[in-house]
Amino acid sequence: MLDFVNNEDSVNVEGCITLVNGTDYYWRVRTCDSTGIWSDWVTQSFTYQVLTSIPEFTTPIVTPSPVYVGLESTVSLDVTHSAGINSVTLEMDSTEYDMTADGDTYSYTFTPSTAGNYNFTIFMQSNADTWANVTGSIDVLPLGGGNMTMILIIVGAIAVVVIVIVIFMKKKK
Repeated sequence: MLDFVNNEDSVNVEGCITLVNGTDYYWRVRTCDSTGIWSDWVTQSFTYQVLTSIPEFTTPIVTPSPVYVGLESTVSLDVTHSAGINSVTLEMDSTEYDMTADGDTYSYTFTPSTAGNYNFTIFMQSNADTWANVTGSIDVLPLGGGNMTMILIIVGAIAVVVIVIVIFMKKKK
């Protein structure tokens, strides 16, 4: 038998009740053995406090950096809350994506199809139904865009090797 008592009014409450923030609640309990003998009542109290803290998080990290069109990229961050985390979602281009959890680390992996600047917002919901969010952006470069000099050097080196091989083969004949 469970007997709820609200403050000094000693109002008995049965079934489910909605607790009020900052209110002291008293409860008492007793047991009955197999012969029908009841124990004395044990009385306790607690003050109900709503958890109002928001989820704590780290700055989102985008890997690899820089991000290129057609190559897989990941946005990740660590999220914690004393009551646990209910969900973490990433919103980009008006579409929401569920982030997957590995311990406290939440991540979303995608492959950008066009170059440009992508703004995103990450929404975090705790099991206490408190929310936090963080915004960020990703600069997506065309494949080879930032490394055009390196590509030209590689293409030039390959061209030199091909020319040397052609000259060597002509001298052999």
